[in-house]
Amino acid sequence: MGVRGHKKTAPKKISIGIVTASSTRSLKADESGIWMAKRAKKEGQAVVYHRVVPDVAESIAGAVKEALFGGVDEVSFSKSQFETKFNRPYRDYEMIEGSCWLLIKADNNGALGEIAAIESFGSLNQTAEWLKRQRFKRPVILSYGILIDPGQKESLSQAVPHEGEFNYISEYGFFDSVTACGISGFLDRYENACLVNINEDFRGQFVVLAVEKY
Repeated sequence: MGVRGHKKTAPKKISIGIVTASSTRSLKADESGIWMAKRAKKEGQAVVYHRVVPDVAESIAGAVKEALFGGVDEVSFSKSQFETKFNRPYRDYEMIEGSCWLLIKADNNGALGEIAAIESFGSLNQTAEWLKRQRFKRPVILSYGILIDPGQKESLSQAVPHEGEFNYISEYGFFDSVTACGISGFLDRYENACLVNINEDFRGQFVVLAVEKY
């Protein structure tokens, strides 16, 4: 969905919860959270709670039982900006506006699937070795982010048995949040499968996201 379509169908009012993860900050000292709350109220939105929790996974998970993640991206890359940032030929990609949202819950009641793993590694070899050790519950579908080059794809595809590849960038076009769009597309398209998405960030870190579709 493009930006215009999103704005046309988006609700005018929503309920907002603000959770700040910090082990040193109090609620009164949470300047960014306070600013967001004031801004949301100024725009006519309802802020239902604002909390500060310790910056540890257990505390964050305990504070949020359900969350809607998403974004709206407008195309802003010129040819020179895109090729400088991603080191990829601009002509090989279709630049689009994109909007994608995922509802994440603590339990699986009514869920389409689950996030089975999020891992990061300092090298291609570490990523491949981790993949070799995994025993995913369902048949694997591989997908790759824009910074994974053909040689890396070959090495990674050999590391894990898989039934196919889902090239969501080719199918949907490119925008900054296209990975989230690829996840929602996978959940809509596949049954009883596991998406293993691999990307590399600008620091050379490899990130693996595994999503199991029930």
